Amino acid sequence: MTSPIPPRPHHPGDGWVEGANGARYWGLFGAAGLLAYDPDRGVLLQHRVEWSHFGGTWALPGGALCDALETPVDGAIREAQEEAGVPTGAISPRAAHVFDAGVWRYTTVIADVVDPFEPVISDPESLE
Repeated sequence: MTSPIPPRPHHPGDGWVEGANGARYWGLFGAAGLLAYDPDRGVLLQHRVEWSHFGGTWALPGGALCDALETPVDGAIREAQEEAGVPTGAISPRAAHVFDAGVWRYTTVIADVVDPFEPVISDPESLE
């Protein structure tokens, strides 16, 4: 039986970065996530599979930037499309917050839902 969820593509940015203190961060070029806010429905969250980084937790859809040229906004939107089926044009980015660990950065892209959509499990990293 084949899985209805296609395998996730691998990108040059997939990999771990390790800080001087031993902390590990996913994404050779950093990472980004999407905080999609719908005033009628709330915030989009992803229930991460156990084998993923921080598996079993609820989090924003997001992950490693593809390469050194992908912007955090583009990466956050791409990841949300891959992980939760966020349609192109459904959100409008309005702000970003950056966590900078020195050797690695995570950007949370805050966006308004401008065209409501029904999220879907669209890759093997999501339980719900």
